[in-house]
Amino acid sequence: MRNACKHLFHVVMTSMIVLTAGECQAWEGVTPWVSTHGRITGDAVDYLKGLPPDSDSQRPYPDIEKFVGQLGGGATTEDAHDIPTDGYLFQVWKPPRTAWWEGHGEGKWGVLDLYETCDFSLAYREIGHMIHLVQDEFSPAHIQWCFHGQWPRLADNLELAFRGTGPYFGYSYASRPHWTFTDGNGRTWFYWLSDAEDDDIDNPPEVDGPGPSGPAKENYGMGNTCWGTYGWGWRPAKYDSDGYLLEPEYLDLTPGRNEGEDGFPVLLLTANDIAIGQVQLGSAREQTIAEMKLRSEALPPIIPVGRSEYPSPSVSDLRSTNGIFGPGLPVDVEFMVLENRQKAVRVSISVEGSAIKDDAESPQVWDLASRDLVPDETPGELPWKGTFKVKWSGKLGSGNLSDGPYTIDLLVKDTDGNPSKTRHLTVKYDGTAPTAAVSEVD
Repeated sequence: MRNACKHLFHVVMTSMIVLTAGECQAWEGVTPWVSTHGRITGDAVDYLKGLPPDSDSQRPYPDIEKFVGQLGGGATTEDAHDIPTDGYLFQVWKPPRTAWWEGHGEGKWGVLDLYETCDFSLAYREIGHMIHLVQDEFSPAHIQWCFHGQWPRLADNLELAFRGTGPYFGYSYASRPHWTFTDGNGRTWFYWLSDAEDDDIDNPPEVDGPGPSGPAKENYGMGNTCWGTYGWGWRPAKYDSDGYLLEPEYLDLTPGRNEGEDGFPVLLLTANDIAIGQVQLGSAREQTIAEMKLRSEALPPIIPVGRSEYPSPSVSDLRSTNGIFGPGLPVDVEFMVLENRQKAVRVSISVEGSAIKDDAESPQVWDLASRDLVPDETPGELPWKGTFKVKWSGKLGSGNLSDGPYTIDLLVKDTDGNPSKTRHLTVKYDGTAPTAAVSEVD
């Protein structure tokens, strides 16, 4: 009977959480630029805009500036929790944001998949989802279920008190300790307040503990640390190696010893309350900036293929000259490059690992040859693009081609060292009776 009642309690509790999800699970995020998520995201973009340009007057993160609307749209929706590697199962408690980056195949595409297919608007929206999850990590209710209020109120008062539209929204960068602890059930806890920093009335010698049903604080090795009204949290479901459910997810709400005295009263905050919340917001903004920079710097250049908006790599059509390709009649190798951050790229055109030597007046060996792209102001497009047309008669940096079929490999690297996907064109060379057969690019 006890187990049945316990099960019924958890069913009811889970239902209550779902019904109140808009308030209890998130920094406010539904209104772009004025919600908490929106304010943090917009302020992070403004910081990057304010960074000084380089010696060539280039903005360091032009893609972040250009796709600010998509980033904000992705950051201010709870869709960020529908990670695309698990059938879009909603995960409230710290889902892995890398799932949005990597994706999981057809129908569950991540940032890199969308970016490679030139769906840039949706790619940057998914980066916005990643930013949302980064910001959530600085609100304790997102890491593990916990209260900053009294039972039975499920709304997290810390989050409600620091809405982007509220009078207490702001950033503080005061240093403070960080602790993490993983208990015997595999649940990770994130706490940051010393007992003197919290807003309860039980400062030393009365020390906060993990709750009447938990172990003594000495077992945690954290000394005089505030546990306040934090509950034990959400235990994730357990599965066997074949994916069968062994234990369902379980909400264990055990208020801490102070039973609500660490609550944030939303409209009547003390100076210490404000300091606590603004430190969390400051940390969220700093990490948002870091995440934006990290993802922008990790995106590679693109040689587009198979897209109607962009020409695919090609070798010039020689049918009018009976397909002759050789020393007396060179071929044109042509392709486009797109880049998100900096105009300078390094271009390789090679055959069997040997760079080609073009037929320009001043011949160039295309072994990571430096080239500059041009700005693209078109909405929805990457900030830089360029088209390359290289005349080639079969010369290599290390000699000449022998007769036979060959694959031309096209590769581009950006200033961050990211390589594009290699594109391939096949040709057939005959030095005495030149003919060429060109295949589709892949």
